[in-house]
Amino acid sequence: MKRNRLLSFFLIFSILLTGCGAQSSVGQEITRIADYTNDQSIDHTQNAYDVPVMQPNILVNRLGYEPDGQKVAIFRGDELPEEFHICDANTKDVVFTGKIKDERFDNYYKENDGFGDFSEFNEQGDFYIRAEGIGESYPFMIHDSLYYSLFCEACKRFYEIRSNKAGATSQDEGWVMEQSGQNKETLASRTLYMLLLSYELFPNAYTDDIGIAESGNGVPDILDECSYEASWILNRAASDPGEDVTAVAYRVAMLCKLYESYKTIEPTFSMTCLKEAQSSYKTLIGHAEVPLDERFMAEAELYRATGLGNLKALVEQYMTERLANPEGLVEADFFGVVAYLATAGKTDVTICDKAIKRIMDEAERIAANAGRENYFVFSEEASRNPESLFSKVVHMCVVNHVITNYEYNTVIENHFHYLMGRNPQGICHALGWNGKDLAPTDIFANPYQNAQFIFILSELISNND
Repeated sequence: MKRNRLLSFFLIFSILLTGCGAQSSVGQEITRIADYTNDQSIDHTQNAYDVPVMQPNILVNRLGYEPDGQKVAIFRGDELPEEFHICDANTKDVVFTGKIKDERFDNYYKENDGFGDFSEFNEQGDFYIRAEGIGESYPFMIHDSLYYSLFCEACKRFYEIRSNKAGATSQDEGWVMEQSGQNKETLASRTLYMLLLSYELFPNAYTDDIGIAESGNGVPDILDECSYEASWILNRAASDPGEDVTAVAYRVAMLCKLYESYKTIEPTFSMTCLKEAQSSYKTLIGHAEVPLDERFMAEAELYRATGLGNLKALVEQYMTERLANPEGLVEADFFGVVAYLATAGKTDVTICDKAIKRIMDEAERIAANAGRENYFVFSEEASRNPESLFSKVVHMCVVNHVITNYEYNTVIENHFHYLMGRNPQGICHALGWNGKDLAPTDIFANPYQNAQFIFILSELISNND
């Protein structure tokens, strides 16, 4: 299965990197990604969230859909037709006709929207949608292993930003990112933590053959990538323990995750990670002002790794007080709770019950909120931009991993479709398609967002197997 997926990965992305061979909604040729990135006359600092020159009235996932997956298009217009038609992108022939249903007004965008479900259409190929009076959609694919292909591309982006693609040395700067110094370490540790949590929950999504220097060495490529960047962090910690408490807290938590992941793969490296996590924790508690949520996350991961009783008492004291507070869990709180619930050692049953109820209640709130929205995404934040959505979707992925709820999987997939083009601007935030031209991608350019995106894709891949 994974070998077939890998072949599909190279096939699909050879198509993507040549612009998908399709036309825009007004018959304009879409610029090829390769041409765009090589064109020095184009300002590559343009933000991918800029409003495109032309916004279609039929919104789809601009990458596409897997044959057996949910497929829903959004139609915008004051007077919507009763039917829509799926057309073959090459022949222009109509290959499927469906109904536009459930019209409702979106108060935020001040628009009338209808919905067309074409989940039963599972023919593979390149297509677009048209509807009388409102025009055509951007083109999209229906193809096996489409999500996996995008997943591999997202994972490989980290290899592409290495300072030394041949492997890590003490002189390496790790991943090349805009941030520098402590800010860079914070971003790197948070990103690694997200990738390692994804690997912990969804290991079957990861392979050893996506095409990096270490591919074929018997270790999942994502772990090779994590160890590459962690080597830079370990070297930095040895020479400069750090004054940025957030960087140190995430370093502790991340190294504990790496310790667990490498236990059976490379025990010596695994123990190096744990020892540095313990040393960094001493640095952390030596600071006068450490955010309680970040200290809790570090202590929860360290307790899970070591089973030390003094850490257990600290973690459970914090959880007892925090879970009694109705205020929503912030990122570090959530990660710490998940680490405690996953601990193989002794835990308090009452605290576990309260923690599970809290994260389940939050999942229900996210699902209910998204179900009321025309774009099917969590929209408590008025901006509805990708950055405001990621933490909620990651939360849903973790909960869905525990209980496997069809409704939750639908919520996760709907957020994915939104990121890939089924949003009011018709922007594909992961591949950079923005109207006629291609804009640089914000998700792939931001390591932490890319790690969150990988997390979402790993859940979808694992759940669709």
